[in-house]
Amino acid sequence: MAEASSSEAQDHFTCPVCLDLLKDPVTIPCGHSYCRDCIEDYWVQADNAGVYRCPQCRQTFTPRPVLGRNTMLAEVLEKVKKAEVQAAPPDRYTTGQLQDKICSLREKWLEVYCRTDQQCICYQCLMDEHKGHDSLSCPEIPQGYRKTEQCQDSLRTRPESKCLSVCLQQHSARAALEDTESIFSEMIHSIERRRSEVRDLIRAQEKSEGSRAEGLLERLEQEIDELKRRDDELEQLSHTEDHIYFLQVRPLDFLPNNILHNVFGLKFLFHLIFKVAYELKEQLGNAASEKIEMVSQTVHKEYVLHISEPRTRAEYLQCACQLTLDPNTVSVYFSLSEGGALMRHPQSHPDHAERFDGWEQVLCEEGLTGRCYWEVKWRGKWVHIGVSYKGTSRKGHGKDSCLGHNNKSWSLFCSPYDYHFTHNDKKTPVSGPCSSTIGVYLDHSTGTLSFYSISEDTMTLHHRVQTTFTEPLYPAFGFQEAEISQVSTHEQQCVSFI
Repeated sequence: MAEASSSEAQDHFTCPVCLDLLKDPVTIPCGHSYCRDCIEDYWVQADNAGVYRCPQCRQTFTPRPVLGRNTMLAEVLEKVKKAEVQAAPPDRYTTGQLQDKICSLREKWLEVYCRTDQQCICYQCLMDEHKGHDSLSCPEIPQGYRKTEQCQDSLRTRPESKCLSVCLQQHSARAALEDTESIFSEMIHSIERRRSEVRDLIRAQEKSEGSRAEGLLERLEQEIDELKRRDDELEQLSHTEDHIYFLQVRPLDFLPNNILHNVFGLKFLFHLIFKVAYELKEQLGNAASEKIEMVSQTVHKEYVLHISEPRTRAEYLQCACQLTLDPNTVSVYFSLSEGGALMRHPQSHPDHAERFDGWEQVLCEEGLTGRCYWEVKWRGKWVHIGVSYKGTSRKGHGKDSCLGHNNKSWSLFCSPYDYHFTHNDKKTPVSGPCSSTIGVYLDHSTGTLSFYSISEDTMTLHHRVQTTFTEPLYPAFGFQEAEISQVSTHEQQCVSFI
């Protein structure tokens, strides 16, 4: 009866987030109660969105509610905990219960659980029949249960957490878009106001100079009339021989030279306004281009919503890609059949700028830029398995054309005795079991390149590269006295090497 009462109390006072008895209980405005730490951690994820939600009834709150301790609920919980401590377990077992707890072979207490054989055993059995098996002592079993429950809780809440994360990302994107539109609208309005001010300034100057020009024209007409009158006088004076009278005549007034000066000055002013406006346009364009480029790089490098990397071989095979050997890159030491199989027989190939004529290497046709996975089965002396940029050199026996020995290719070297990773002529020893099957995983956007040893469905990481890829990557292979039997993606043979 006490156990039933305790169970009901636990169900009634359990936090919906951590599924444990409430700790430091708080009650939010909708009436539901949570552990303070649980609801605060849950709401931290919504800080960027500014909208806070009850995990149970999904009611939203804006702004974030102030959390206050529910003292009455806390007192009740203290009483429940004390009642649980005082409740003693049964101190007697029935004969049937005792028989179930004794080893049938040695008649000792069953105190160990053998994970390998999935049965309860005694310590003597652990030292004999179950020696070396994966085992768990009785005190550790409750802890194992709790870990299992935590994993189950995590699996149950993972879809909701991912959904919440995606919703928050979408809300943040919409908010950023609205803010950006508002800023650009303000910039456009500001430029429109400046354009209107400059237009009014030019028109005012045009009106002012137009009035001045009318005055100048009127004065010019008067001066023309005066010049005509003077011209008549000069015509008359040209026929007189009285030089004294000629000198006594008032000197001729000439056309003032400031008229053309005013015209050219006004033209220079308008040209200056045009020059300033043009320079402003260029500066705005350059500044906008630089800032947009900075924003674009930041978004791609820092704030892209990353998809979690696969965890099992089945999940990796969901990223499998189709690969096809590029006949234009096949080394002169190989021939390519009509079925796409690469055979170790020297063949006269037509000259091509992309063909390897020094190293026994070949690239695939596909330039990879997304999330891709492929597996390679090999045997023999040694092989190179990797990726390369399109611009890797193809001619001669130099390092610039050897996979992994330049800054344009990444390669895992495999032999029966040694594995190492090579990039830019730098070798890095790698750990892990030797295997005839190598898995390659590429996530171009995050700059991740991983090499795995494959044994049935078990994947062991050999080496992982974390960098920034600037071009599409082409799967690449190189080998000496070895062969790659097939390149498989999603249980499908794509390329054969014979």
